[in-house]
Amino acid sequence: LEGERFFVARIPSNNPDEYRSQNAVLSFSRTPMHTAIDKVTRMVRIVFNLINSEEYEHYLDMDSSVCTLEELKEQISRVIQVGVDEFRIYKMSSGHKTELTKLQDKLANQQLYWGGASSRIFVERGVPLRPGVHSFKIIQIDTSKHQATHKEIFSLSLDEELQVVDIKKEIAKKMAETSNTQIGATNGAPHIRVRDTLYGNGSEPRTVLIDELKLGGTQGQMAPYYSKTLDVQVLQNPEPKTVKGQCVVELIHWHPSSFTVGPREEIVIGEQETIEDVRTNLSKRSGIEESKLMIGKSSNWIGTARNELEGLTWQEFKPRFQSQLTDPAIDGLSLREGELYYFKDRDEELKELSEDEKKAAQAEVREFSNARKPEGGLGKEKALRIKKKESSDSGSVSINSAPSNGPTPVGPAPKAADS
Repeated sequence: LEGERFFVARIPSNNPDEYRSQNAVLSFSRTPMHTAIDKVTRMVRIVFNLINSEEYEHYLDMDSSVCTLEELKEQISRVIQVGVDEFRIYKMSSGHKTELTKLQDKLANQQLYWGGASSRIFVERGVPLRPGVHSFKIIQIDTSKHQATHKEIFSLSLDEELQVVDIKKEIAKKMAETSNTQIGATNGAPHIRVRDTLYGNGSEPRTVLIDELKLGGTQGQMAPYYSKTLDVQVLQNPEPKTVKGQCVVELIHWHPSSFTVGPREEIVIGEQETIEDVRTNLSKRSGIEESKLMIGKSSNWIGTARNELEGLTWQEFKPRFQSQLTDPAIDGLSLREGELYYFKDRDEELKELSEDEKKAAQAEVREFSNARKPEGGLGKEKALRIKKKESSDSGSVSINSAPSNGPTPVGPAPKAADS
């Protein structure tokens, strides 16, 4: 906790064990101190920047259980002297911007709490998005080589009520406009794969989204849009995943004897497909006997350098956790979308490398390691700088504003805080 926002109490008791028992929380909630703490901690200090500035130079003290986002925008509007319909407000956390559009929500419902990044608002000139519309970064991923790549290509404002097939049409249109990329289509559905992602930089794509289902909302496939990022991949044919229960599993054939890897392949596994079905399918595709199939999971989706593949945890392609061959493969083999698996022949021995091959293999390790480093918003944030004055105790809202020619600090700035 920062500054003066912490409490120390001495609670007299004839029974020291009383506050260590399971009733301790209930006992403390009945004390006058709990009431005082609850009242004070409902007050949240919202810090924000001026338009065209990255410095958090102003703040508002507001009751998070009473004040709404609409009230917050009105108060910010007075400080920055810009109409409420002419600027956007974003919640900032770990470098990610999430636009706040549900103006009737209480601040507490938007997780605007006291301290650090959880109460940091970024102000930007522009027409606010209407509720249900979100601005997404579009990351294009490429798996044509052993080491997958990803790059941000543009941003799109998308309605969460849209079906994914309509979102694909918007993406295809934008790709044609920005890079002259022409996308094939079948029955109006572009040959594009759309996935949600774990991080905002595209390095960890996750669930493959279904064309006929909505993006978000109560019936959607993405919620609550933590990263505001969509990964897209251009396909040669229509998206093979058509049912939500299916799982797209990505695989690479590792050939230890030649120290080479095959192309990235995928199989679409249905909910009812058994472990035996999948093992037989993979055996036919690879030419490896079922009894000799070994599978190992990469530590990340981008790929594992060849020099580190033998260090994976290799297991026989058989049921785990007391599963049977006739059990569904997705759960029985713990398969997940967004994970990369290598497979090999158990009896294939590792090639002995020449000195030049060893150097090349080590260089590849460094290359893969660099590719996995976070980009964009996952690095360190700038220190939080606030111009501070003594806050008022007389109401639910107090404002620290400054003349338009620049802020004038009237006291020491609080210590910088990061999430």
